[in-house]
Amino acid sequence: MSADGLSEAGGKGVAEVSAGGMASGAASHALSADAPKEPVAPDAASGARSSCVSGSVPVRGALAARRLDPRVSVAILVLLNAIAFSPNTMGAHFAMVGLCAVVCVWCGRAASAARWCAVYVAVTAVGYLSLLAPSSAAASFAVILVVVRCVFCIGMFASNMIATTRVGELACALQRVHLPRHAIIALCVALRFFPTMAAEFTSVVEAMRVRGVPLNARMVVTQPVRVMENLLVPVMSRLAIVADELGNAATVRGMDSSRPRTSYYDLRLRAMDWLMLAAFGVVAAFLLGVRMGWWLA
Repeated sequence: MSADGLSEAGGKGVAEVSAGGMASGAASHALSADAPKEPVAPDAASGARSSCVSGSVPVRGALAARRLDPRVSVAILVLLNAIAFSPNTMGAHFAMVGLCAVVCVWCGRAASAARWCAVYVAVTAVGYLSLLAPSSAAASFAVILVVVRCVFCIGMFASNMIATTRVGELACALQRVHLPRHAIIALCVALRFFPTMAAEFTSVVEAMRVRGVPLNARMVVTQPVRVMENLLVPVMSRLAIVADELGNAATVRGMDSSRPRTSYYDLRLRAMDWLMLAAFGVVAAFLLGVRMGWWLA
């Protein structure tokens, strides 16, 4: 083989090794998003220790300094799922959306809270207007919007939890409540899977745009098979690989070890955690009472 052929083959081998390293490193990076981005200087050691106690770590690109304890977030999510399809009491549902908005604003995500509230108002308004139209199609569309409104708070609170909770914090919190090890691994992988799924959708859409295949509402209606072929098939195949990589990354990080796991974070329940848990609990108790017939809405 000539020298040019050897150099070309060597270049291809290096490119394949680099691509494999990037693919296998993506899952490890997704699960290691809670690790410090840079070492803390020796003269700042005392500040780092005090910030660990308060629940915030002084690292570049850190998440919101104010956020709910993961144990409280999981408990609130369980309550929201329990009351998702409770009787239609507008006041209680608006109170739930308001509480979720308060949590988002307190975590420093006011813009996200405003967008979620605007979407909820739009969904509610369109749902009630659809009931006024004398047609079965409008009634079916209104039923779909009612279902969306019932599960709206779950999506709103879960998105804030995913955006403000590190994997290490969630694992530490779940271990403290003595959750089974396999359940902790599943929840930690799921916490990083959804942001990765959104990134994969964005990458495929950008690739379609580069190839001159637009993705718009007209194409979805007129050419649904082509949309599935160009968008959903690549995304689903890629997500299967990402899920396997995330599981392998969790195993490499020792999450399946039988020994007690140490944590970089010192989680403590604060006043806001107790306040939000009590507020959501009161509204949830009211909706459950309406469902059980203990009192009228």
